[in-house]
Amino acid sequence: PGGAYPDTTDVLILESTLGNDPEMELTTREQEVQQFKAMLERIIRRGGTALVPVFVMGRAQETLALIDRFKKQGVIPPDVPVYTAGSMRAIADVYDKTRTSTPRHDADFKVFGVEQHRLPYNDEQQARSLEGPSIHVMSSGMMFEPTLSNRLARRLVEDEDNGILLVGYAVEDTPARRLLDAAEQGQGTRVTLHPDKGPQPINCEVGKFRLSGHSNRQDLLRLVEQLAPQHVLLVHGEPDARAWMAEHVARAHPDIDLHLPEWGAPIEL
Repeated sequence: PGGAYPDTTDVLILESTLGNDPEMELTTREQEVQQFKAMLERIIRRGGTALVPVFVMGRAQETLALIDRFKKQGVIPPDVPVYTAGSMRAIADVYDKTRTSTPRHDADFKVFGVEQHRLPYNDEQQARSLEGPSIHVMSSGMMFEPTLSNRLARRLVEDEDNGILLVGYAVEDTPARRLLDAAEQGQGTRVTLHPDKGPQPINCEVGKFRLSGHSNRQDLLRLVEQLAPQHVLLVHGEPDARAWMAEHVARAHPDIDLHLPEWGAPIEL
């Protein structure tokens, strides 16, 4: 459930991750979920493998919940295997054990209530799991080398039956961002996901879905308006994102003291 805020505050420490993302203002989560569902359905219908790179805490569990919903709706056949691995499984265990002691929309939902298989360690068995149709929900969300999402992406990217569905924010110069930027140039464009593998042609379908846990920039500005702080500290955003937020907070609230903290630098208030 969403946060409960006080009427006012003296100091507001405000994230700004999506401060330079105007497209986030033009969509809703449900629209993104529907597009995510449509792409998954296309991949499964053509017998391909879908790779969903995820952050291990939060996005992984949300993604499994969505896949469970799609199976119950009949969009994805119930016998399509879902593979998970690594620390996201440990996080899911904690999530399930605390479901009645922390606020949930649905305290009955269990991540491990969603049928899933552990990704095999054996290379040959792992290759068989990728033959499809199948769904692999793997970390890391930004596909850092040499995480499972990066390793599997290198195996899948050249086959047009497959698909890679990115559901999180991709920082500049990460493998996930390189994949997105290259895919926008058209099928067959080459991308280097790992230096040992070198450039590979992108023949698979690549999609980006805005399922971010971050608020869009207009929501953040409304929060400043609502809380009327004396000080705003803009954090957790790339320089251009923080700059956009700073400009618009200053324009709407010239009386607020704005701070753009540097790493490790003390701030006096």
